Amino acid sequence: MAAWELLWDARQAYAASAEARKQDRGDAPTETALKQAYESLLAAEGSDGAGGSAPSTVPPNDAEFDALYRKHLNRCPTLR
Repeated sequence: MAAWELLWDARQAYAASAEARKQDRGDAPTETALKQAYESLLAAEGSDGAGGSAPSTVPPNDAEFDALYRKHLNRCPTLR
């Protein structure tokens, strides 16, 4: 499922950014950007974007959930 793959990629990007910050590398994001990225990941994980609902249980506003999910994943520089 593409949503889970996007979430996995975002988690990997976050982990790499956190490690760069931990090592105090020049390409590391700021502490604020890292915090925002983490909050976005939590929001994406809690949304229905990666839920994998059966077609019969997909809400009528599924496109809105998808857009919000993608917004969370792309909100912070560390996730791009």
